[in-house]
Amino acid sequence: MQPGTKIKMARLFRAILLALAAAAALCWLRLADPAPIANLRASGFDFLQQLWPRQQTSSPVIIVDIDESSLARIGQWPWSRDKLAKMVENLNALGAKAIAFDVIFPEPDQQSPAIILRRPELADVAKNVSSSLPDTDAMFAAAVAHAPVIAAAAQVLSTATDSASIKKAGFAIRGTVTSLAAPQLQGLISNLPALNAAAKGLGLINIDLATESGVARNVPLLWSDGKDFLPSLSLEVLRVAQNESTYVVSGSPKIENAIETVRVGKFEIPTNENGLFQLYYRPLRAEDSYSAAQLFDAKPDESLRSKIDGKLVLIGTSAAGLGDRRISSLGRTVPGVSVHAQAIEQILNNQFLTRGEWVTQLELLYVFAAALLFALCSIFLRPGTLVAAWVTSIAATLYGATFFFRHSGLLFDVTFPLLASTLLFLLLLATKLLVTERHGRSLRNAFSRYLAAPLLTQIEDNPSALKLGGEQRDITVMFVDIKNFTPMTEKLAPEVLVALVNQILSLCTSAIMEENGTLDKYIGDAVMAFWNAPLDIAQHQYHAASAALNIQNAITAFNLQPNTQRILNDTKLPPIGVRIGIATGLATVGNMGSSQRFDYSALGEPVNMAARAEQACKQVGADIVIAGELIGRTVALSILDAGKLSFRGLSHKVQCHAVFGSVKDDAHKQADMALYSFQSGTKLLQPKLATQYSNFFGALASRRTDYGPKN
Repeated sequence: MQPGTKIKMARLFRAILLALAAAAALCWLRLADPAPIANLRASGFDFLQQLWPRQQTSSPVIIVDIDESSLARIGQWPWSRDKLAKMVENLNALGAKAIAFDVIFPEPDQQSPAIILRRPELADVAKNVSSSLPDTDAMFAAAVAHAPVIAAAAQVLSTATDSASIKKAGFAIRGTVTSLAAPQLQGLISNLPALNAAAKGLGLINIDLATESGVARNVPLLWSDGKDFLPSLSLEVLRVAQNESTYVVSGSPKIENAIETVRVGKFEIPTNENGLFQLYYRPLRAEDSYSAAQLFDAKPDESLRSKIDGKLVLIGTSAAGLGDRRISSLGRTVPGVSVHAQAIEQILNNQFLTRGEWVTQLELLYVFAAALLFALCSIFLRPGTLVAAWVTSIAATLYGATFFFRHSGLLFDVTFPLLASTLLFLLLLATKLLVTERHGRSLRNAFSRYLAAPLLTQIEDNPSALKLGGEQRDITVMFVDIKNFTPMTEKLAPEVLVALVNQILSLCTSAIMEENGTLDKYIGDAVMAFWNAPLDIAQHQYHAASAALNIQNAITAFNLQPNTQRILNDTKLPPIGVRIGIATGLATVGNMGSSQRFDYSALGEPVNMAARAEQACKQVGADIVIAGELIGRTVALSILDAGKLSFRGLSHKVQCHAVFGSVKDDAHKQADMALYSFQSGTKLLQPKLATQYSNFFGALASRRTDYGPKN
């Protein structure tokens, strides 16, 4: 396995380990399910209902509302029980299929004449009044006994009623579930014994247990007294309406002592493991309820028959002063009785919201899948792709949750998966950026001494293009050497010599960097550089030749500086010059050296040829010599064929060219051809003609301003 692959695999392993550890921690948090996580999940389900509430054209349930207008007409609550008896009689006469009270009557009617005469201050009056005064509680119980009435009970903190005395139906158990699976009653309050006995059904009306942050999202269908189940008001309405006598409670085959469904008559109702029924709200309409004030006439109002006949009637209150108000998942305040009405509607229309245990497992699996996806993206792809993966995962989650909610009523929690995936994304993005930044610093530190700033920028933008270690590449190599360096060392003081050489080498380095060259090393007064490694450089030979011409121009300008002229004049040294050799060919480039210290360098024939070409500058009589074939745009420079030269260490002669200037136009080409013709019969490169060649071209170059320095 290549070193780079090993490094990448190690990074991948660390990223996956980090991602899985973070995912495991997040899943543990989800399973612990603290209040903020649970509330966030519930709010997400509420939001789905707010976007797509349940649809209902006509309702089988009607609410008889003890509203403000009823209180204004009948008087303050509680009303006399004879009035309630009349309400029950009228509803029964109008064909109500079931009549349920979302109100409890635990005490005798204080407005009953029989009760009034029992007051101590009326003892004398009571002696002279017939003992056959009407008892409104008895009247109410008699009306209840002749109608399909369901009475209510409620949980209290202390036991006030024996639960066994109010049971109206039996329970059949299917599976291994006990009553301990349902919410446990701490205490129970119900109606007068006569009313309980007269009612066809009796159910609990509490929904506070399911109130989360003030929102009624669930209704307990079952309660437990520790020994047996007790039904909710909603269940009892359905049982009485179907003339059923027994409920069937089915346990979960996967979870121990957990409720899965409750069956009443022909309706199979899914619940959570504790018997809670998830409410799916619809907006309330004016036609969903009628004021109770319309039902106290001596005879029933026949205009109400079409609205009451065959309906399930719930009697409750919306009056603000009576305090029975709840907040629905739609974010609206509704009467408590409407919560029971909506639950009954859902069951009758088979419109259920379900959330099995497997859904939670799927959500946790999503978190681990997102962790793996983000880990892979953070290692193999750029941060932008990681962002795209995160956005895609969010979009897919939202679409999936919406699709399943609208088509099958499945509640998939998007809040925790989105929260978890976002935290995982931020963690891995931060890790990616830290690793990238650290890797970029390492690369910049390693190559800032070798590469020009544009090349470093390319490496940072595309690190995969940089391959560390040895590799074969077609490169162009340059050697630059200072002329007459030995006399300079003899005539200049050491500190002056060092300062002068540093300035010359700096000029050479700047020219190389400007043409995107890679600085290899300084060898005393010489410089070695190459092109097309570590990154691809198009027309690399042309860039090397251009850098050579720029070096010559920079040295010429350097010679004209006052400080340089003073040094040269004081020591009687000739103007400073450099010889440059260039060669192109296949070489090995990479990190070379020991494990403690290494250089990014090149080895191969073009390195040797460039060094020999630099030495051949003396023989040719030119300052820039290219050894080997001219490639690409290099032919557009002002170049003369210097013939074939013998290089030490090579068995064959090498074709060389002398570079004198930049762009060739027609006039320049003609001048070059004239010079070439002048030298053609005398072998230009032989030492005895070098001076003649140099002098002739010097005179020619003095009239050509775009060429390089004069010889």
